[in-house]
Formats: sequence, C-alpha cells, structure tokens
Amino acid sequence: INAEYGGAVASLIVHYPLLFTRVQADSEVESAFFSLISMIQLLSQVDQIEQTSKDLSNAIISDTSPRTTLKSKLLGHQFNCYQPNLASTYTLLINVLKLVKETGTMRYVNLDINQISEWLEKWKCDVQEQRDVFRLLHEAFSAIHQGEKAIAALVRLLKLYAENEGVDAKSDAHICVISHIAHPKIFVMDHLLDLHPIRALDGQLSHELLQIFV
Repeated sequence: INAEYGGAVASLIVHYPLLFTRVQADSEVESAFFSLISMIQLLSQVDQIEQTSKDLSNAIISDTSPRTTLKSKLLGHQFNCYQPNLASTYTLLINVLKLVKETGTMRYVNLDINQISEWLEKWKCDVQEQRDVFRLLHEAFSAIHQGEKAIAALVRLLKLYAENEGVDAKSDAHICVISHIAHPKIFVMDHLLDLHPIRALDGQLSHELLQIFV
C-alpha cells in the first residue's frame, strides 16, 4: 500500500502544473497544492518526503505559464512549511530565489543572509551549492532593489573562493567592487582587499578604482 500511495503522490505532482493553465481560480490551485502537501506528510519514509517535496517544488518552478505571483505564493508556503528541518529545503530555497529574481517581488518569504548561512551548514551543503545560493541571493536582492543586502550576499559568495580559485570569480568580483563604489551608504571597503577574487583583479581598472576608496 505504501508503494502504491507513493506512486499516486508522485503522479499527482507530475500533473499538478497543468492546473496553472487549466484552472482559472487561484484558490482552487492553492487548495490542490495544500492537499498535496498534506499527502506528502503522510509518506512513511523521510527520504520519500524529501524527494517528493523537491519534485513538487521543481514542478512548480519548471512551469512556463505567466502565473508567477501564484507560483511565488505556493513556493513561499512550501518553503515556510519545511524550513529548516529537511535538507530538501535547499532545493525549495533555490526555487524561491529563482522566482524572486524573475518577478522582482518577495512577499511570501523572509530571507536573512545570516540565517541562510546557518541553514547551509545544517544541510551540509558543499561549496558549489553554497555559491549557487549566494549568487542567487545577490540576484534576488538586486531584483527587489535591496542594494546593501545584494552586496552582502556577493561578499559571502566571494569568500567561498580559495586563493587558487580567485580567477574563476573575477566577473563577480568586478560587480562587487562597482556595487560598493556606487552605493551611497557604503564607505568602508578595506575588507574587500582580502578576498581572493578581488586580488585576482589586480591590474584591472576596477581594482585600481577600489584602491582609491580604501
């Protein structure tokens, strides 16, 4: 019975995005979503819950219909339901950030950089996974015009590069320098000089500009 139930849930998740194009009322799409969430919670194995949670989130984010506000609301609900207990919440976070970046709105989640750093440690994320989160955080905060938070996320990203990897993040480092210089409320930039990607800019115009402000 457990196998049959799990298969039924998986099938419902696969077909769930059809509601975005076939059901006009947001309330009905949302009701079906919460029914799926309840069904997922009834699965007997934690790994089943984690996988189906990721599958539902990925199904929503992969939908190409223009109902982005509704999708943002659903992903926000799902993220708030699961954080930070399951490692699968990493996938939920990534998808939430993608929609914030796309829509330029963040009404249904509260994104705190320090809290997210703690979650990444709790979820035992590798370096590349952490980089993906902080790059998306930078882009999401930029999309909603929260410049200081966008810059803070970018600095966190650059800190994840070792000395021999600094050249791989030169484009991010360039954006970081220009963002600091352009921001009217940021005056202290000395800490940037210790970041390996910033050091990799040595000899370039952005690095020379930074030297003027430190």
